[in-house]
Parts: sequence; C-alpha cells; structure tokens
Amino acid sequence: MKTNSVIAIQEHFLYNCEKSKLEKFCSENNWSCLIKCVDDTDPISNYAKPRGMAGTAMLWSNKITEKITVLNEGSHRISAVTLSDDILDFNLYCVYMPCQNYSMDLFESTLDELGEIMTKYSNSTTIILGDMNASVNRSKGYRQDKALKSFLNEKHLSVPKDYPEEHTYYHHGGKQSSQIDYIVISSTQIDKISDIKVMIDEPLNTSSHRSVQATLSCFFSTRTTKSGKSISTLKKVNWKKLDNEKYEQLLHQRLSYMFIDNSIFSFIEMSCEELFNILTTTAFECAPTISVGKRKRSWNSVLQQLCKQSKDAHWKWKSLGSPSDINDPANRKRLDMKRELRKLQRQLNAEERHSLYQNIMDAHSGDNATFYKIIRRQRQSGKRLLDCLIIDDVHFDTPDLIREAWTNYFTDLSTPSEKPQNQQYRSQVELDRILLQDILEHEDEKTIEFDIGTIQKCISKMKTGKATDQFGISAEHFKYGGEKTAKILTNLINEAFKFKRVPQCFKEGIVSPLFKGHGKPICLPKSYRRITVSPVMGKLMESVHLCLEEPKLLKVQSRLQRGFTAGVNPTFAALPLTEAIIEAKELGQTLFTTFVDASSAFDVVWHASLLKSIFKSGISGQSWQILNDWYTNMSSAVRWEGKLSTSFAELQGVRQGSVWSPSVYKLFVNPLIKKLESESLGFKIGNVFVGTPMCADDLLLISSKPDELQTMISYTSHFAETEEYNISKEKTKVMIWNSSLNCNLWNQMEKFHIGSETLETVENYKHIGIDRDSREVEATRTIIGNRLKTARQTSYALMGSGLHGLNGLNPEVSCKLWSTYVVPRLLFGLEIVNLSAKDISRLDIFCNNFLKQIQNLPARASNAGAYLLLGQLPIIALLHKKILITFGTIARSDSVENDLAKRQLSTKGKNSKSWFIRADKILKQYNLPCASEVLLKPETKYKWKMKVKKCVDNFWSEKLFTEAKSKPSLRYLNIKNCKIGVVNSIWKSAGSEQMCIRKACYKIKMLLDTYILQYHRSKFSNGQKTSICPLCEEGTEHLEHFLVVCSALTSIRDIFISKLYTVVVPKIGTVAWTDICVSNSKMIQLILDCSRFEWYHVLEKNDINLVESITRSLCYSLHEKRSVLLESK
Repeated sequence: MKTNSVIAIQEHFLYNCEKSKLEKFCSENNWSCLIKCVDDTDPISNYAKPRGMAGTAMLWSNKITEKITVLNEGSHRISAVTLSDDILDFNLYCVYMPCQNYSMDLFESTLDELGEIMTKYSNSTTIILGDMNASVNRSKGYRQDKALKSFLNEKHLSVPKDYPEEHTYYHHGGKQSSQIDYIVISSTQIDKISDIKVMIDEPLNTSSHRSVQATLSCFFSTRTTKSGKSISTLKKVNWKKLDNEKYEQLLHQRLSYMFIDNSIFSFIEMSCEELFNILTTTAFECAPTISVGKRKRSWNSVLQQLCKQSKDAHWKWKSLGSPSDINDPANRKRLDMKRELRKLQRQLNAEERHSLYQNIMDAHSGDNATFYKIIRRQRQSGKRLLDCLIIDDVHFDTPDLIREAWTNYFTDLSTPSEKPQNQQYRSQVELDRILLQDILEHEDEKTIEFDIGTIQKCISKMKTGKATDQFGISAEHFKYGGEKTAKILTNLINEAFKFKRVPQCFKEGIVSPLFKGHGKPICLPKSYRRITVSPVMGKLMESVHLCLEEPKLLKVQSRLQRGFTAGVNPTFAALPLTEAIIEAKELGQTLFTTFVDASSAFDVVWHASLLKSIFKSGISGQSWQILNDWYTNMSSAVRWEGKLSTSFAELQGVRQGSVWSPSVYKLFVNPLIKKLESESLGFKIGNVFVGTPMCADDLLLISSKPDELQTMISYTSHFAETEEYNISKEKTKVMIWNSSLNCNLWNQMEKFHIGSETLETVENYKHIGIDRDSREVEATRTIIGNRLKTARQTSYALMGSGLHGLNGLNPEVSCKLWSTYVVPRLLFGLEIVNLSAKDISRLDIFCNNFLKQIQNLPARASNAGAYLLLGQLPIIALLHKKILITFGTIARSDSVENDLAKRQLSTKGKNSKSWFIRADKILKQYNLPCASEVLLKPETKYKWKMKVKKCVDNFWSEKLFTEAKSKPSLRYLNIKNCKIGVVNSIWKSAGSEQMCIRKACYKIKMLLDTYILQYHRSKFSNGQKTSICPLCEEGTEHLEHFLVVCSALTSIRDIFISKLYTVVVPKIGTVAWTDICVSNSKMIQLILDCSRFEWYHVLEKNDINLVESITRSLCYSLHEKRSVLLESK
C-alpha cells in the first residue's frame, strides 16, 4: 500500500458479514475499497460458517479518490471502477475466473458477463487485473486457454509485450505451476502499461499466487475538477399528453386558410413548407415539451447540507496541516462526515433504484409502452460515444472534424466510380434511362389519383415514437391531425403525381451512422451502418406509391428471395441450406456452398440500372417517372453531436430507412437469381431448385459439383462488375459439407476464386444470424454455444433491471424480462436447424438454472417446481412452438419451402433427418394433424397459433404435473392450482416492496424444501453432523419441526398464527380452523400453500393477499429468529 495507488484482490475469502474488517483496515490507512463477496445476494450466517470462498475487491488510495468512480456492475467475480485522468477514462476490472474444477460453461459465462460490462462502457479504455485461471502462452491447449485467447481477440485486448515469463501460480503440493495472472489492456492503449513485475520474494505473501505489479501512465493536471462537455438540451413534443381535441380544432381552423396554388410545381413545395410550420407550431401549443438532456444525479436538501458540512470539516482538517493521526479530532470529524455523506448517497441511490423497480412493477400489468421505455433506459445507460474516427490512417478527434469526416466519407460512398469496369455498358444504360424518360414524358395516360381513405390508411400504418425529420415533423403530426390534415396531404400528393415530380423537400435526408457492434472497432467507418431519416412527408408519399405497385413487384420477385417480404420470415432463407445438407448426406454427396458478401450493398446501387430493372418489372408511365424523379437530385446531411453538416448529393445507392428501398433493391438483384435458376446452375432437391436462396443482399450459392459452384461464382462476380457494386473477397467464404477432408486440405486442392483472388474455405460461418459448422451433419456444433453466449450477454445487460436473485425485483417481472428479451435471442434460428439431444440438453440446463436463479433457488431445487411457480414452459416446448408455427406459415404460402415440404414428406422415410420429417414427428407428439393434412388444409395464422399453443401447453402441463407429483420435496405445493402462463400467488402477492419479495424468497425455499435445516446438514454429511435441532435440542430439525414444533420459536409463531386466525376463521368457520390446528401437516399446508384446502375458493382476492402476507412474514421471522439464536450460541 505504500508503493501502489490501486490494488486488485482476487479470492479474499471474506463473507458479507466480514467485509467490514477490510473496510475498517482501508479507512484507517487512508484507503477506500469496493468489496464483493460470494454471499452478497444471500448473506451466510456466522453459525456453522463454511471455509471462505472466492470474492474480489478493488482498493485505492484516498489521494486519487476524486478520480475514482465505482461501477455497480457484475457478480462477486468482477469488481469494477473507473479511473479518470484529464484525457482518458480507464475502466479497471478486478476479475477472478472459475478454476478448472468448475464447468466450462461457468468459465464462458463469466467471460460473457465481463464482455457485456465492457460493451456497456466501450468508450473507456479497458484494463483487466485478473486471476484468469487460464494462460495465453501455455503449450498444452486447455479449453479455458482457447476461450481466453478468443475473448481477448474479440474484445481487442492485449497482454503487454514486455510481460514477464515467470509463473504466477504454484500449487501448494508442488504438482504444477503456471502463469495465469495477467494485466490486460485495450490494444490501442497498450503503451500506457509499463514496468511490469512478478513479485517473487515477498515474505508476507502466503498465497499460492504471486502478485503482479505495473505502472499505468496517467495525466493529472493541477485542476481539481475536469470541465464537462456542454450538452445541448433538445425539445420535443410530449405526444402522450397532447390535447387531441384542441390540436385537431386548431389545425382545422388554420388549415382552412391555407391555399394550395397548383399552377406551378414550385408552389407545391412552398405549400408543403407552410403545412410543416403550421403542424409544428400547433403541436407545441397543444402539448408540453420533453427536455432531452443530461440525466441528473440523486440530490436533496439534506444531502446538500451534509455535503457542505463535509467540505467544511475537510477544510478545517487541511488548515491544521492535514494530521494523519486517526484519533485527531479534526481528522476524526472529517472521516465521520465523509462516512455520513456516503451513507446518505447510497440511501438516495437505493431509493432511486427502488423507484425504478416500482415503475417496472407498475408498468408490468398493462402499460407496455412504459415497461419497454424503462428497460431501454436501463440497457442504454452505457451509451457508445465516438471520440476519434479513423479514415485512411487520419485521426479526427473533435465533433466538428468527425462530422466533416463522415460527410466526406458518405459523399465518396454516394458517388459512382469515374472509371467503371464496362464504360460501354454504363453509357448504354444511362442512355436507356434518358430515352425512357423522354418516351414516358410524352405518353398519354390517365393521371394517378389517391382518395383520402388510401392516405389515411397509410398514415395509420406509420410508426410512432421515431425521430423527427429536418422540418421537425414526425408521424404523430399526421396521425393526430384529423380529416382536414389528411385532405391537405391528399391534395399535395395528388398534385405531385400530376406533375410527375417529387418536391425537393421530400428527398432531403438526415444521415446517422449506426454502430454495428459485434466486437467491431468503434473508430472505423466500416463498423457503422448508414441510416437515413427521410422526411415524413416523403415516407407517406412512398407508402402510398408502394401500395399501388407492390403487387406487380411480388409477381416478378424470385421465390428464393426471402428478405423484406410480407408474411415471410427472413430465416426461411436458411431452410433450403438445412435440407440441402441433409439431402446430400443421405445421397452420399459432397455439398459445396459459397456465402457471398456484397460490400455496402444498399449504398452503391446504380440508379440508372435500377430504374431499368424497375421498368422491366412492369412499372411504367407515371409511376416510373415518379421513381425516376426520386433518384434525381437526392441529397442528405450528416447529423453529429446535435448539428447538421453541409448537404451532399446522393448519386448512387438506396437509403436504408426509406420505404421503397427494400423493394427496389430486390428488383436490382433479381436478374442474378433468375439467371442462375434459368441456366439450371445450383442444387436441386428432387425437382425443387434451392441453389440460390437470398435474404435481401445475403446470397448463398449451393451446388453438389465444384466446377458448377465456380461457374455460379463467376456469374455472380460478372453481374456485380456489370452493375457496378463490389463483392468482398475477404468476407465471401466457401464451406464444404459431408467431406472427410478438412478445410485446410480443400484450400490446397480446390481453388474457388473471384477474378484472380482465391476464396477461403472455412469450417464455420454465420449466415443470416445462424451459425453453421461443416464438421457436423446437423451443423450445430457452434450454434448452441453462441446462442447461449448471446442469451447470457442479454441477461447480464438486464442485470440492473433485476434479472438475478435477491435484489428487490419480483421474479414475476424478471420472468417477463426473460421471456421478452432473453428467450427470443436464445432461440433465434434454432427452429430452422436440426438440434441433437445433447444440444437440447444444454439449452434445458441453462434455462433451468436461470429460472432458479431469478427466484433465488439453489441448483438442487426441483425443475418442475421452478417452472410451475412462474407458469413457464421448458425451453424445448418453446422451441417446438416455433417449429410448428414456422411449418404453419410454410403450409399457407406459395413458396419454395412449400414445394420442399410436399416433396420431402412424400419421398422420405421416418428415419430421415429432413426438417419436414422432424416437424411431422413433433405434430404427432402433440396429437395435431399430420404434416400432409396441414399442407392440404392450412389454417389461418391466428387459428393455427392458438391450436399449437393449446396442445403444447396441455402436453407440458401434464408432464410437469406428473414430475412434480413424484417429488417428495413438492408435497406441499398445490400442483392443481398451477397453470402455464400464470405466476404463483406467492410471487403475485409480494408486489414491488423489496422486503416483501425477500420474505417471499424464504417462503418459496421452504415450499420447495430447499431451506437448509439441521436435518439437511446431517443428510448431506452422511450422518457426520447431528440432525438434532440446535435451538431447542428436542428432536430432529426438519421442516415440520421448524415451522410448527420448535419451542424456541413459539413466541414468534404464536403472533402470526393469531393473525391468521382473525383473517381465516370468519371465512371458514371454527370447525375447519380446529381441524387445521390439530394436524401439523395441515398447519404447514396453510402456511406454505393454502390453495390446497377445499375452502380456498371462498376467500376473496384481498383475503388471499392478506394470508400470503402473514405467512411469508411468519416464514421470514422464523428464519430471522433462528439466525439470531444461532449467532448467540
């Protein structure tokens, strides 16, 4: 402590009740600390306390306290603080990874937890100070070592180059030694760490680990505070508090004086701008505004006064020469005032946290909008901010420079190459556009007109809650504007169609770079997706136009194009690959596939060629001219840090965020898919062609012949060159299935290429978000691990919202978070692939543990009990629902998948691994019509979903009930009262009060017989420990003894039994009460789950809640009294 400023401790072996010892030691030595113990969420009593376990702590000198910010993140294995100098923020993570005695899942889970925290604070420089229990330079390939190296690579972390080679861990028995303790830092700041030493000869170090010491270069100026960034406060309309009637009346009055001069086209644009001004000013008059600015800290008058007193005490101590003696009155008062100040700050933070939980609980019942708003607030607390943008090795590090750099970058992206691959073809297509424009301009046709009903229908479909455009307009301005506004909008759109032109103000967009994530470098422009906020009026005109022309587009669209198509899940593009792999395996063929990646596909679409494809699709006349004008003189500006850049011309590309863009892009690439199919290039299953499944810009080429695949690649490359977009050679990969040769040998033997560049053959690839692995027939080797990783990261992102044990959030809401956020990410794409029994088992174990965790139940608790208490289905049931609903969608559609289903079901035997045979087996499992019947007589979407839900719920309810009945530990749980989708009354009645929820946790443990009593200790120790009650010493301490017999607890028990008497007897009578009192088992049943009694139905809701309140208080009070008595022994 004399030579260091920050100390990270792993395995301090302290329990929650002992952490005050370390806090006191630090305080006496002018240090501060953050301590995490293994039992923080459920403190262990001092009685029969086991040997110390794990725990982490961060200690820092009070000299740098004002530079330290504690991060309330992570479990007991991770302690985190932020050290801020005048230039950078360093996030210091003290980490203790699970050792090899634990499962690999726990090791990966801790890495995922750490990774999620790092992602949340990705704008800071990461420094990990950890006992990693894995090595980066060990020759033997342990799984932990591979996982650690992969994590460091993914998160762009590095061990400093001059890191010593000495071992840091020595087994006490001399069996082994290794280097497993590391200081790791973000690769971009690796030079900040120096003078790394492994402290070999430390006589006071009795640990099996050697300490590691290093120097971190920081810059602290003489300023006591760092000036913060100025944050502009934005104003927007609070639509939830809008006076609808007043808004519509004012608009009707003001729009009545509005005159639309349609004699000249430029007047239409002036009328639009006039309309926008009326809409925005009227909205601000009729609704309060919302201030969008910096989030305020918890503060009140008491804290302000205490802060002033603490500063005065510090000033007096400093004026006396800063005496270090702990007994000095000035020093003692300074420390006391600081302690009181921090105590109050913690209380205010706890109150704010409780308020957040209360809001979540209140929103859970019906206010879904508020519910999701609160969750988004929690998840976005660690906002990513770009401090430096790097383009062509040039660094831009101020908001103005970054904005200008983005503008130049997007300008280059929106400008066609001056040297095309085929100048003659370009000239011809550009000429075709001019000729088409000239021909259609003089074509005599009926003018397109839209009625007000069509306009109102499109307005109703517009999404609310989105960002305003550059005119301050959002969809709400139109939605709440009434009939008069709709009439004006109808007139303006019809006038634009009459002139066959689009007002310029409809075509001006605002570009926002959106970070893609997934471990990509935040400072590189290729890590961002360009999203354009188009004018709302322009979106409305696009929507109206698309409604008119969409039927024509769907007729010419390839059946293998699955992206942006109504009623079609994009993951359907992965199903042909699943079937092709299995078909090739059953035929004994090797399957060759290429995943084609187009670089910035949407951003570089050639406008002239696009318009030519649109004309060929059957869109002509006035509609084509409108689209032609859309893509003429388009412009956008970049919004960065609240300011707009100068506008730049968009000479190529279709906007991501525009209504027409997905449809026209599909038309642009449609000729490629049609050409490959017409040439019979690609894989067929029977007579069904599946060689070119595509989802938007993700193209997959499938063939059973290597030379045919190369021909398909060449066709694709030629099309890209002709249409002036690029295929990424680095991201385009080849995968080979059902082969005895590995990818390294294939890379040597068979060379697939684009032009002169060879494509790499790989073993795994992520296609449409689904991980594929060629080393297994089902291709699921990596998908389950990655799905579990994603689910863990999602759950850790929601930790602040209460997705863990005893933290004050009702498990009912935790379960809603689980269903809403975690399960969809866990099961994404799994309905399309064939999972093995081992894969399903891994999913099941994860879900079992998770649902127990949020109820603060131990791992040994009954799985059936954990599910029934929350009304949840096992994960396999949810997966089966997704599969059956997917099959129902296929049955209703006229698609390639439908043709595949008919072919496979008619030709494959029951032992086939075909996805459709599997779906047929699942249908039969739930007594649903067989797959062939469903194809012949498909039901509507709603009816099919309801039928599937009913059958699956009933099947698993019976299965869970059967399992629960066989468990002695669930003898007091009324299984008949448990329903899927309904949370047990113990959780429901607990409400949102943290203390009530904590009490309910103990009652649930007793209900499931997982509350540890002396009987359990004796059982777990094989009789080495006595089972006699340590309180009264009058018999075996089992659940019955503890709840209704033990004489040492009689005084507590009698208080609550008398309360129960006053509530229950008026409803059930004295005879029924006497019957309960004479039977210990019935009294226990009343305490733990009274719903089993016949008289339960006569109780009203308030009575049930009151009984639950009394019984959970009884259980908790008995537990509390027992702990106090044991402490005194």
